[in-house]
Amino acid sequence: MRDQLAQHLDQHSLIKNSQHGFSKTFLEFVTACIDDKLNVDTVNLDLAKAFDKVPHQRLLLKLKVHDIDGLVCNWILAWLADRKQWVCQDGSCSS
Repeated sequence: MRDQLAQHLDQHSLIKNSQHGFSKTFLEFVTACIDDKLNVDTVNLDLAKAFDKVPHQRLLLKLKVHDIDGLVCNWILAWLADRKQWVCQDGSCSS
């Protein structure tokens, strides 16, 4: 699924250069590290809190406009459901 989604995004120029965390090269690097049982850390910053501000139904419609639907959309929506996030630094974690 990762390869098909990355190929679709590349093929239709749906990802900007500034969004390199979604590029095929980046995904291949991270996947190779995991396959080789190497530690890999990534930091993903969503400074605009896009997923918190965009209604999920609107996101779903936008994905469908770009021909991303079916199981992929269901997977994304399931991932978004009941999300929680926190930050830990030096043993202290936010609520």
